[in-house]
Amino acid sequence: MAMSSSKPARPGDWSLRRRLGFLTGGGAAALALGLGVLADLVLESRLRRDFDADLAEKARVIATLTEQNGNELMFEAVGSALPEFQRDRRPEYYEIWDAAGASWRRSPSLGDDDHLKRRGEADRKPRVYNRRLPDGREGRFILLQFEPRYVLRDAQGEEIYVMPDTLPAGMKRTTMTLALARDVEDLRMAIGRVRAVLGGAAIAFVAGLIVVVRWAVSSTVAPIERLADRVAALEPGNLEGRVGTAGLPVEVAPLACRVDDLLDRLKQAIERERLFSSNVAHELRTPVAELRNLAEVAARWPGDTEAIRAFFGDVEHVAGQMEGLIANLLALARSEAGADTLNPEEAVLEDLTRGVWERLKARAAERGLSLDLKSRGQGVLVTDVGMLRLILHNLLGNAIEYAPQGSAVACAVSVEEPGFRLSVSNPAPALRQEDVGRLFDRFWRKDEARASDQHAGLGLTLVRSLCSTLGYRVEPSLGPDRTLSIQVSGPRVVSA
Repeated sequence: MAMSSSKPARPGDWSLRRRLGFLTGGGAAALALGLGVLADLVLESRLRRDFDADLAEKARVIATLTEQNGNELMFEAVGSALPEFQRDRRPEYYEIWDAAGASWRRSPSLGDDDHLKRRGEADRKPRVYNRRLPDGREGRFILLQFEPRYVLRDAQGEEIYVMPDTLPAGMKRTTMTLALARDVEDLRMAIGRVRAVLGGAAIAFVAGLIVVVRWAVSSTVAPIERLADRVAALEPGNLEGRVGTAGLPVEVAPLACRVDDLLDRLKQAIERERLFSSNVAHELRTPVAELRNLAEVAARWPGDTEAIRAFFGDVEHVAGQMEGLIANLLALARSEAGADTLNPEEAVLEDLTRGVWERLKARAAERGLSLDLKSRGQGVLVTDVGMLRLILHNLLGNAIEYAPQGSAVACAVSVEEPGFRLSVSNPAPALRQEDVGRLFDRFWRKDEARASDQHAGLGLTLVRSLCSTLGYRVEPSLGPDRTLSIQVSGPRVVSA
């Protein structure tokens, strides 16, 4: 027995290991990349919001340094109170305009530069925008509208703060505008640090991912490779070897079971073929030996006319026996190979049964057998008449061959919706219940009937194969009174 080798992989084909690695690693890397980009966007947005919130808070602090005492405006910040607006390196900037739009206070860092000139109208809600600082650095600006703190003096001369809605008559409310600017270098550095951490984490993740994916893929593919090694280790001539499921995961074990099932079926098929070859040789050896003996006898007495006439009669009988065996073998081979083409025709089952019995009637008469035919329904079948006739011929012929002399063969046919039923029964005193399962085996015959020269043990095997081709069911049964019944049933119409 030669085992075919698997088709070699083409250069463009991807192995399972490579495909798993690509899909797993690529999918995880893509997911990590997406999460990294999302984290970068979220963190950058958060840092920008915090930066703007800090800028807005500082603007409010500067606004609180502005006071109005009576109708006089004052700014409390002097000297080193706001050092970030006075330093030479990376200074910050602010400017305050009064209600008329005139510059009222400005940071020392501005000098005479009017770079902070406000853009558009400010309101109580801070407006933030990007713009170059006076020294050319990229900056972040905030524009805020506010009212100064209102201060009054009580009878003792102490300063008290009052709400804008409670100002005394003669003291007017004032609206002022503040612009505050600082560079974004700290923001950029913070974003850079975040991206450096994310990049480092991404590199570490990818490195770890490569190791984990390689290990995971190797662990996943290893059982399949073990299975392949076990299959490769099977010897072509050893029909007992099996793959087994030891050490295989539950996902791979069914594949090993299927391989073992295939090996079991292959072993059974090879054993059947060996038995078939042995049986064919056995069945042909007897008629061939008879032909040889007849030829030797005829050659020894060539002038005996009566002997020559008997010789040719015996030769015809042996040739007919061999022809029947060969015809059954060919029909069985065609049927099992699916080479038969269905030719559906209309047929009356009862008439077809009577016609087949007429052809076997002479043989039945020799053994003193009669046919008890019972019919119910006169429906017409649409089937392959040739195959159905061959099924009837083998069923009735088998009954005639093995029924005791002088007994009766019972045949019941029924054609009703939605199908038909055909049953052939005959006494079979030699059969046992355990023999029923072997009735359809090739060349199987009960020992007591082994000496028969009319049947080679292929009739029922051919019946089962033809029934399978036509879509019929065939079921044997042995009754308590040792009556063998073989029932065939199926649809009334068989499609081609």
